[in-house]
Amino acid sequence: MPLGRIVLATTATERGGLWKNVTDLATAFQHDGHDVLVAFPPSAPDLERDARRRGLAFADLDQSARSGGAVWHLHLPKPFDRRTLPLMASARLRGHRVFVTEHLARHPSSDRGVPWGPGHRPGRRKPGARHAKTLLKRTEALLAHRVIAVSENSKRFIVRRFGLRDDKCAVVLNGIAPAVPTPLPPLTDGLRVAVVGAVLHKKGHDVLVDAARLSRGSWTADVYGDGDQIDRLRARAREGGGRVVFHGWTDAVTEHVDRHHLLCMPSRYEQLPYAVTEAMMRGRPVIATNVDGLPEAVDDGVTGLLVPPGDSGALAAALDRAEANPELVQRWARAAHDRAAEKFAMTTMTDRILALYRGASA
Repeated sequence: MPLGRIVLATTATERGGLWKNVTDLATAFQHDGHDVLVAFPPSAPDLERDARRRGLAFADLDQSARSGGAVWHLHLPKPFDRRTLPLMASARLRGHRVFVTEHLARHPSSDRGVPWGPGHRPGRRKPGARHAKTLLKRTEALLAHRVIAVSENSKRFIVRRFGLRDDKCAVVLNGIAPAVPTPLPPLTDGLRVAVVGAVLHKKGHDVLVDAARLSRGSWTADVYGDGDQIDRLRARAREGGGRVVFHGWTDAVTEHVDRHHLLCMPSRYEQLPYAVTEAMMRGRPVIATNVDGLPEAVDDGVTGLLVPPGDSGALAAALDRAEANPELVQRWARAAHDRAAEKFAMTTMTDRILALYRGASA
């Protein structure tokens, strides 16, 4: 039964995993007969073009809370944004059921244990940032009917960090479209590793470059993504023998991943990226760091391997182990697809979100 207008809003200005989540929800809801509007800042021409291409109605973020509707659902790309409170308050005052999804709960500026990037002293944080974020998040939680986390570990962090009731925060895993697993390429020429994601310090590409230097195997890695670290790491990788190649941005991620034997995600902190679950759905095991939402996708020793963040030696050993055991990689590949199909189905995500919307109306 339609709920009335559903507004899916975001403060993001660029395409990425968050935008994929928003457009997947919007497309699925629209297909089921709901009136859907996506909203984003006016400084986001890429999002506008993509919304038009998908046939989605869209609006200016600042005006979206004033539009008539039953649900106003805000998706946040970063954990601190002062625009959230007036937007959420406006939506609440106009009778919307208000939801907020935290796509990145932790940040080094305000949360202990999250590493800074180059140029910052370890442990250095902005004065007052921790208290400011705490106040902001608690106020957001008061304005929202529910806060949504994208992994169980993220929920535990949010509830503990901001002192929320457990039932105030719900978990909805990012869902993906079903896919038939593609056969692994033969391992005769060595293990080929795909790495997908923005080339930022948080993603740990420098750890992978160091792992290649420490490795006793012959595996190679292809990095697909752009970011502020790419030029420095590209030069560093060449100096280290060129086993890690930075290709820059590509829209053909799926085709590239299919040419590799596994995906590597060496992040220092992370939520639960689509790159991991989509690779698993296509039958690719994953070697990733044991942080945030990653262990909820990667079952250590079953669908791939987990290693400590920032540990280039452990990452090298894990990739060497995979290269030396092709039959093990085949088993991981089958298990990865099965886990993705069972745990990260698109319909599970959309049904769960709609249930939260209806629960708020009740």
